[in-house]
Amino acid sequence: MALLFKTLVFTHRYVGIAIGWLMLVWCLSGLVMLYVEYPELGERERLVHLEPLPVDGCCTVQEAPFAGNARITSFNMEMLGGTPLLRVTPETESSVLLDMRTGRVVDAVTDMQALQVAGAWQSTGDRSATMEGQQQEPDQWTVYPRFRVHRPLYHVALNDAAGTEVYVSGVSGEAVQKTTRLQRFWNWAGAVPHWVYFTAIRDNATLWNNLVIYSSLLGCFLTLFGLYLGVWQLRRKSDDKLHSPYRGWKYWHHVPGLIFGVLVLSWVFSGLMSMQPWGFLESDDFGAEVRQVRGGSPDWQAVRRVVEQLPAARLPADTVRVSSSMLDGQLYLLATDRHGDRTRFDAQWRPSPLSADEIRRAGQLLGAIRVETLHEEDEFYYAFGGDEAPLPVVRLTMADDTRFYLDATAGNVLMKIDSAARGYRWLHLGLHRMDFTAWMRRRPVWDVLMWTLMLGVTTVCTTGMWLGVRYLRRR
Repeated sequence: MALLFKTLVFTHRYVGIAIGWLMLVWCLSGLVMLYVEYPELGERERLVHLEPLPVDGCCTVQEAPFAGNARITSFNMEMLGGTPLLRVTPETESSVLLDMRTGRVVDAVTDMQALQVAGAWQSTGDRSATMEGQQQEPDQWTVYPRFRVHRPLYHVALNDAAGTEVYVSGVSGEAVQKTTRLQRFWNWAGAVPHWVYFTAIRDNATLWNNLVIYSSLLGCFLTLFGLYLGVWQLRRKSDDKLHSPYRGWKYWHHVPGLIFGVLVLSWVFSGLMSMQPWGFLESDDFGAEVRQVRGGSPDWQAVRRVVEQLPAARLPADTVRVSSSMLDGQLYLLATDRHGDRTRFDAQWRPSPLSADEIRRAGQLLGAIRVETLHEEDEFYYAFGGDEAPLPVVRLTMADDTRFYLDATAGNVLMKIDSAARGYRWLHLGLHRMDFTAWMRRRPVWDVLMWTLMLGVTTVCTTGMWLGVRYLRRR
């Protein structure tokens, strides 16, 4: 038993010296992330800064970039620097941009167009925006893999009071990222160290995955050893009450460790689960179900007819985007205004709201045993922080309790919740964000809860790191 105790103390001490500083950084950066998240340009914010889509003097397609029977996965129409633009994504070829006034293919997004797109974020009286450069490689705010398909990226500084910088896709002409000076400053104390999101590390996916997974595993072992040692070292007084044998810094590591140690373990473990190590908690791809509900894709000739009929359509006022949608083999159009409100049309531009029959048909296509329209969030479909969860939403439940959530305007599949996704919801999102119920997510309840718990956990990590430093100094 004496040898076992010495081995545990030795292991706990040196693992703590190795990664205790990292666990303290996770705690302190987590406090920052309660209020400042990693920059992300949401769809709702992007829509607000789009120009209204004109139908006068539009729309024609003179050049045929695809064969007439080419299948089109999706298409949308937006403004690009004063020009109505058609973005077409075929099933087997690269996406193509077409100018809807001239009907010709747009070969490349220019510097001037990128400046015009980014300039939509400027206020009256701001200085002119300046081009910071065209990026082929990621920087700190575009290191996430989803930006790869948009490179080269135009990096534009707005020179406004907030220090806003906008990144415009050189492929699609869309604004895809936005940061402010305040976000950039606080993210160096928040998301960047918390997620180990330093550019050189995050850009190497294998290195980043292994670093986070194995450091989290070490953190779990460190905490488990600490909990075991903490219980082992409890002593009984003459009045038969348990007490700590330590004084000073060791006491303030031992007692808070007993109180908050399980919480430390749950946060490190749930952080590990966010990485879905070795495929654990990875959901099955639901592309097959998406295609099943879509029922096919239109050919290029059908898309061309829809685009050329746009001037006759009665679009809602302030429409900034028109996009395609498929349901059970039928093509539909979604007109979106800058507030995010959407109206669905059929292929002849007649209003065509999603019907109860279409919802039932989608349920039949997926083999659902229960079809419901939700007007309130449930335990899997809910808004948190910057995430959106538009309501109403259609929930389809399968015999094995797998759930699909369908857009109540378009009828397309939004998300799938299978057994792995349920595990991810509770073992990562629930444990890590403490959002098990709606009332726990409600502010300021969530703030009070998180500050109380995180201060306790930070005390454990701070005292543990200091004890390690003090031990090394003595050695």
